[in-house]
Amino acid sequence: MVATFESVRKDIASKTLKPVYLLKGEESYYLEALSEEFENSILDEAEKDFNLSIFYGKDAQIDDIITSAKQYPMMASHRVVILKEAQTMDKRELAKIERYLLSPVSTTVLVIVSNDKDFPKTLATKFDKAGAVFDSKKLKEEMLVSWIDSYVKQQGFTIESQASVMVADYLGNNLMKISNEISKLLINLKQKNIITTEDVSSHIGISKDYNVFELQKAISRLDYNKINKCGLVFGDTLCLGSTRIYDNVTLVIDNSLQLL
Repeated sequence: MVATFESVRKDIASKTLKPVYLLKGEESYYLEALSEEFENSILDEAEKDFNLSIFYGKDAQIDDIITSAKQYPMMASHRVVILKEAQTMDKRELAKIERYLLSPVSTTVLVIVSNDKDFPKTLATKFDKAGAVFDSKKLKEEMLVSWIDSYVKQQGFTIESQASVMVADYLGNNLMKISNEISKLLINLKQKNIITTEDVSSHIGISKDYNVFELQKAISRLDYNKINKCGLVFGDTLCLGSTRIYDNVTLVIDNSLQLL
C-alpha cells in the first residue's frame, strides 16, 4: 500500500500497525520523523528493553534482522525492528529481506529506512504487497515558504511573511536544516510568539541588510554599492547549497529592469 506521511503517523497513533513499512526517498526530514515515532511511540520504556531492535545498514546482516523480526513480543503487543540507513547496505544483502516479506510476523513491525531515491523498484513492490511504502520526496520550491509557516505554527508560534522568505532563500530546500535552525531560534525567542526578520537575522545568520528585498530596493534607486554587496552575500549563500536564492534574484533583476 502506498502511504503518506500522515497515514503512517495515524497507523502509529492508533496502533493499527502493518507488519512491514518501507520509508524511502530523498527528503530525510520525514524519514527521521517517522523513524523516531516508530522507535518511541509504540512501546513504553519498559517494553523497549525486550522488544525494540535497531540496526544500521553499513554494519547489519539481513539474517540477524530476520531472526529479530521473527521473535514474538515479550509482555508487549508488538516487537519493533528498525533498519536505519538501509541505503548504505549492499544491494544484494538487502535483497535477502524478500524471503521475510513472503510471510511477515503479524506481531512484529519491521521498518526499513532508506534515505535514497534509487531504492530497488522490484523490492519496493514486494514491500508494498507485504505492508506499506512511504516515498519521502523533496518539497517543491514554490511550497517551501508555506511549509515554513506551517512548521512554525505547529510549534505554537507565527512568523512574518518576509522572515519566511528569508529562511527559504538562505537555507534552500533542506527541511531538516530548516527545522533545526528554527528550533534553535525558538529557544532564544524568550517571551515572544512571533518570529521577525530581525530574529532570523540574529539567530540564523541571514543578513537583514543584504537580502532579496533589499536588492529590489537598491536596484530601484540605482544604489550600485548596495547591489554589489548583495551580490557578494548571495554568492556565499549559493556556496551553502541554496539555489532558490539564484532563482529569486534573477526574477527580481528581470522585473526591476523592465521598470527602469
